[in-house]
Amino acid sequence: MSGRRRWRALDLGTTFAYVEADASRVYCKQHRVVVAQVPWARHNSCFKIPFEDEVCWMAVNMTRKAVTELMRVTWRTGRDLQASGSTRRSPTATCSRA
Repeated sequence: MSGRRRWRALDLGTTFAYVEADASRVYCKQHRVVVAQVPWARHNSCFKIPFEDEVCWMAVNMTRKAVTELMRVTWRTGRDLQASGSTRRSPTATCSRA
């Protein structure tokens, strides 16, 4: 089984950018049928990792208005990405301001 999936990437100038690919479904004894992991996105995310990291950094260092205007996302999306960034374990996880 497979399905077409789309992940938001960092914009190319004024153009929205997306990665679109077939994401196979695989069987896991613990979770049953799940979408296979892709190297450019985290589990249950519709954004590429660099996009998430950029929004996360901006949310910590800039105003809400600046983040939403520059990244062209709603503040709810930015807040959710920041929350997921602060809970993951990686050297780039620097989101700490709520």
